[in-house]
Amino acid sequence: MAKEQPQYVEESLGLHLSHIPATFSPDNKSLFVVSENCIFVFNPKTGKRQAILRHDEEQLAVGVFGGLIVSVTVSGTLLHWDLATQSVIAVVRFNEASKLAFAYINPEGFYVLSHTKTSTVVSKLLLKPDGSIANYKTLGEMRNHLMTLRSAVAITDFFAVAIVKKRGLTCFSFDGTKNDSQKFMLTQQFPNLVKQSTLCFMSLEFVNGVLYAALNTGRIYYWKKFAQTGFDPKQQLFFHRNPSAAAFAIGAHGAIFSGDGEAIVRKWNVGATGTGRWEHPDGVEKFDAPVRNISLSPDGTLLSVQLEDNTIWIVQTTSMTILSELQTMQWMPIANQIGLRADPLRPDLVLSAGRVGHVQWFDPTKWRTVAFFDVTDEDTPPRDNKPYGYTHNWLNVYQINATPTTLVTVERRRQGANEPSTIKFFRRNPKTSLADLKQEDAIELDHGASRIMSTHDDLSVDEAFAALKEEEIVVVDITGRIAVFMRDMERSGRWLLDLSRCVEWMGSKVTTTSSVRNDCFAAVHTVNGSNFVLIWRVENLTIHETLDSLVGVTAVEWAPLHGYDQKSENVLLMVTTECVTAFDVLDKQVLWIIAEPNLSLFASLDVACCYNDDTVYVVDPLTGALELTAGFQQPQCLIVANVVDKNNIRFVGGDPASISLLKQELPENEIDREVVATSKRTPFSTLIEHAMEKNAELSKIQTVKVPSFRKKFDGPVFASAPLLRLGPEFIRDCFMAKNKDDFDN
Repeated sequence: MAKEQPQYVEESLGLHLSHIPATFSPDNKSLFVVSENCIFVFNPKTGKRQAILRHDEEQLAVGVFGGLIVSVTVSGTLLHWDLATQSVIAVVRFNEASKLAFAYINPEGFYVLSHTKTSTVVSKLLLKPDGSIANYKTLGEMRNHLMTLRSAVAITDFFAVAIVKKRGLTCFSFDGTKNDSQKFMLTQQFPNLVKQSTLCFMSLEFVNGVLYAALNTGRIYYWKKFAQTGFDPKQQLFFHRNPSAAAFAIGAHGAIFSGDGEAIVRKWNVGATGTGRWEHPDGVEKFDAPVRNISLSPDGTLLSVQLEDNTIWIVQTTSMTILSELQTMQWMPIANQIGLRADPLRPDLVLSAGRVGHVQWFDPTKWRTVAFFDVTDEDTPPRDNKPYGYTHNWLNVYQINATPTTLVTVERRRQGANEPSTIKFFRRNPKTSLADLKQEDAIELDHGASRIMSTHDDLSVDEAFAALKEEEIVVVDITGRIAVFMRDMERSGRWLLDLSRCVEWMGSKVTTTSSVRNDCFAAVHTVNGSNFVLIWRVENLTIHETLDSLVGVTAVEWAPLHGYDQKSENVLLMVTTECVTAFDVLDKQVLWIIAEPNLSLFASLDVACCYNDDTVYVVDPLTGALELTAGFQQPQCLIVANVVDKNNIRFVGGDPASISLLKQELPENEIDREVVATSKRTPFSTLIEHAMEKNAELSKIQTVKVPSFRKKFDGPVFASAPLLRLGPEFIRDCFMAKNKDDFDN
C-alpha cells in the first residue's frame, strides 16, 4: 500500500518590514507594520509580536479607527480585522475601476493613488468613527505623470505635491487653478558632488501647513504656509545636518527626527532660534544598519525606526533612548552571500547571513531571528553615498561551515575578490547560546575560498566533542588548491596550516565538493572542459577513487545516515545535467539512476532531496524510490530541508528578494505558538491582582487633571519650542474643564 503524501502549505512573509512606514495605534499599545500581503502587530514597549494578519492580496496601508483595525488592499478593498482571532471580519470593495498603486493614512481615512494609462488619480476614502465607509470620491488627477515611488507624493484634500523630475516639484490643485507658485525647480549647484546629474529629490511630507522635501544629499527644504503661498521663495528654508539621504518624520513644535545612511537617528528643532539649535542634537546610539523609514506615534512620544536589515526599533523621543527592538527576522539581500544552510547543532533552524558581517539563526516557522553573531567585528557599514561618490568597502562573510564543535567562516572586502581572504575559527558550546562563540584563530588565505569542510561533518554532538582535538578543516580555494588546517591545542592560535597536505590536481579547478564522511570527501575537478569526480582521503590527502564516466556533474553529496540502512554511509549521490545517480563507494557500483535533467541537490545527515525551480523530491538514497513531493508557487534559487523529525520535514526556499516555507499543518509548525505568554497563578499573585484592580478603580475617581510644565519640554531646552508657544498651551491646560466628558476616564 502506497504511503500517503502529507499536505504542505506555503508561507512567504516577513522580509519587507521597512518598505512602508509603520503605524501606531492611538493609545500606543500596538504598532502595525505592512509586509506585502501581511500586517505584523507588535507591542512597541516590549517588542513582542502580538499577531500576524494574513490575506491573499497585497496590503497598502493600515490604521485604527474607532478601535477597529482596518487596511486597504491593492484591489481597492477595505478589510476589517479582529486582532483576537487574527482574521478578517468584514470585506468592502470600494474601488472597481483599477488596481491601487499606493495608500496613505490620514485622520479621516485613507488617500489612495491609482493609475490610468498616462496619469495618476488621487482619491479619498472617508471612514466613519466605527471604521465603516462614509464616502469614496476622486479628488483630482496628476495628468501625464505616473507616480511609481510612494514617498514622492504628499497629499491633502485640496492639492497634491509630487516629484515629477529629479530636481522638480509640482503642486497639482484639485480645483483646477494653475499659477507659477505651483512649480519649483532646484537650480542650485553643489560643487562637492561627483556628478550634478545624481542630485534628486527623494521624499515629500506635508505636516501642519508646512511642505518638506528631502534631497538625496541629506538636505531638507521646507516651505511655511504652503497652502496659502505655494513655493514662495520668501517662505523657503532648508535644513542640512545629514551627511546622506535621510528618512524623516515631523513632530510637534517643529521637531525633525531624521535617520540617514550612517545608521544614526537625530532630533532637531527648526522652530527654535539661535545658533545653539544646531550645535548639540539629541541622537540615538548607532544602529546596526542604515535607516530606511521613520514614523511617529500620534502623541509624539514614540518613534519607530525601520532599518534596511529588516529590523525595527522603538525610540522614546523625549530622551532619544531605545525602548525596545521588535521581534523580526534580519534580512539584507546585499549582505547575504552564504545563502541558506543547515546547522547540525540545531537542525530545526536555518543558518544564513543577517546584516553585513553577521551570521544568524532563524526559525522559519516563526519568521524570527533566534540568534545572531558579528563575525567581522567591524563598525556598522554606511549606505553607499552615490551623489558624493562614496562606495564603502566593508567586510562580509561569503563562506561558512558549521559542525557541532566549530564554526568556520571566510570573509573578505566588498571590492576584494582578487585580494587575500581571512578564515576564522570559532569554538562552539552546545550547552549555551548559539551566538556564544569563542574565536580561536584567524589566518589569512592567499586566494578566496570556494568551499569549507570539516572532518566532523558526519558526527553527532557527543561524537564531535569526544573527538574535539582530532578535528580538521579542509579548504578548497578558487584556484583548485586543496589545503588542510589542523587543530593544535599547544599553540596559542589553536589552528595551523598543514603544509604537507596542500595539493593541486593537474591544474584543475574544483567546481563543487561534498561534506566529509569517514575521513573522505568527493570533489568535482574540471580539466579542459572534462569532469572528474575524485574521492579524497583527508588523512594524507591522497585520491581514494576516481570516477570519470559521468559528464556534466553539477553536485555531489553523501547520502543521509539517520533513519536508513548502515550501507547508506558509503553512498555518494551525484547530479549531472541529465540525471541523478547513487554510487556505492565501497562496492564500487551504481545503485540507481533517475533520468531527470537540470536538478539541484540538497543532502544532510537526515534527508536527501533533489529539486528543480519549484518542486522538491525526497528520495531513498539506497533505492532511489520517491518518498515525498512538495511544490512552491514560485521558482526558488536555493532550497534546503529543515528537519524536525522524520515526520516533520520543512522546505525553505529563497532568492535574494524573498524566502518561502513549505510546511505541514502541525502544532509544532504554528507561527504563533510562542507569541502569547501564559503566567502561573498563585495565591500571592491573585492578591496582587486584586490590589492592582483596586488602585485602578481609585485612579478613575480623579476629578482634576494636574498639568505639568515639565512635560512641555521635548528634550533639552535649546531644542525645544519657544516659550511664547509653550506658555499659552500650559495656561490652557490649567483651566478647569466645564464638560464632564472632558475628564479622563
